[in-house]
Amino acid sequence: MVNQKRSDDQLTLAQLRKRAGLTQRKLADIVDVTIKTVSAWERGEHEPYLTLTQTKRLLDGLQCSLEELLVAIERQTQTGEDEPRLTLTQTKRLTEILQCSLDDLVAAMENHPPQE
Repeated sequence: MVNQKRSDDQLTLAQLRKRAGLTQRKLADIVDVTIKTVSAWERGEHEPYLTLTQTKRLLDGLQCSLEELLVAIERQTQTGEDEPRLTLTQTKRLTEILQCSLDDLVAAMENHPPQE
C-alpha cells in the first residue's frame, strides 16, 4: 500500500528525491523525462523505463544505490509485475550478453522469481 509507514531504510521515491534536495522538475531535468513521468513514478503508477545512462543519472541525482531505488520503487508500484519489460532489441542484447536463448532466460526467471 502506498501510504503505509516505512522504516528509514525503506524510503519511497519521493522521499529519496526530497532527501537529495531535488524538486520533481530538477529530477526530471537530470533524467531527461517530464515532470509528469516523475510524478507517475512517485505515485506508483509504473516503474521507470530508462536507458542505462538515464538510470545512472537517476541514481547519481538521488544519491542512492540501485538496490535502495529498487526497494523504493517496489514498495509503491501498483502493477504487481515482477518481470522486466524490454524492447525486442534489448531482449536480443540481453540474451547475447548472457549467452543464452530466450527460452533459457524465461525459464530462469520462472525458476528464480524476484525475492520480496
